[in-house]
Amino acid sequence: MILVSLVLLAGCSPSDPADTPPPTDRGDPVDTAPLGASGDSTAPAPCQVAIVTDIDETLTLSDQEWIQQLVDHSYDPVARPDAVTLFQGYADLGYRVRYVTARGEDMADDQARALTQAWLEAHGFQLVDPAEDLVLSEGIGAFGGDAAAYKTATLDAWVADGWTHPYAYGNADTDVEAFATAVPAEHLFVVGELADSYPEHPGLPDDEAFTSHLSWLDAVPVACAE
Repeated sequence: MILVSLVLLAGCSPSDPADTPPPTDRGDPVDTAPLGASGDSTAPAPCQVAIVTDIDETLTLSDQEWIQQLVDHSYDPVARPDAVTLFQGYADLGYRVRYVTARGEDMADDQARALTQAWLEAHGFQLVDPAEDLVLSEGIGAFGGDAAAYKTATLDAWVADGWTHPYAYGNADTDVEAFATAVPAEHLFVVGELADSYPEHPGLPDDEAFTSHLSWLDAVPVACAE
C-alpha cells in the first residue's frame, strides 16, 4: 500500500524492552573493531563510532506520517515519545547518530532530503554532517529486497571507512537484514509491530518503546577512550 502511494505521489506537487544484558560498565569504551573484522585489521580512527537508525515507523509512529508530509509539506510527522531523548543520550556519550532511510531523493518535488533534514533538526535529533549522516535512496524510494540491499551497501561503505556500529534501531524486515551485517545481534533493536518476530534481537514493541528503553543508557559505555 505504501509503495502504491509513493508511486502516485511521485508525479504530484505539493513490550517492554528486551531482557538483553546491558553492555559493559560505564567508562569502558566500546570495542571499535568492525563486526567480523580479523584481529590484524587496522583499527578505526578514534570516535568513528555511530548509532544507526531507520526513520519511518522507527523514529516516527508510522510510514503514513511521511506519506502525509509528501502531500502537505507543512505537516509535522509525529515522533515516537522519547526517541530524541534516547538518541541525544547516545550523542552525549560520544556516539555519532546516522540515519539510513528508504525514502527516495526524488520524492516531494525533489524536496525529500530537505524535508527529512528539517524534521530531524526541528525535533532535536543529532545531525553532525547531513551530507554524510543522512542517507536517502535513489529515485522515489527503495522497497523490499532493494531497500535491504541499499541499506546493507551503505553500512558496508561506512565499515570500509573504519566506522563501527555498536547499536542500531529499525522497524522493518529490511532494517534487520541490513543492520545485522554490521551490528551485534543483541544490540539491534526491533521497534514496533515486528518487535517479537526476531528472538535473536531485542524488541521494543509499543508506542512508548523508547520511553521504556531509556534506562538502557545507564549502562551504555562511552563511545571512545579518552
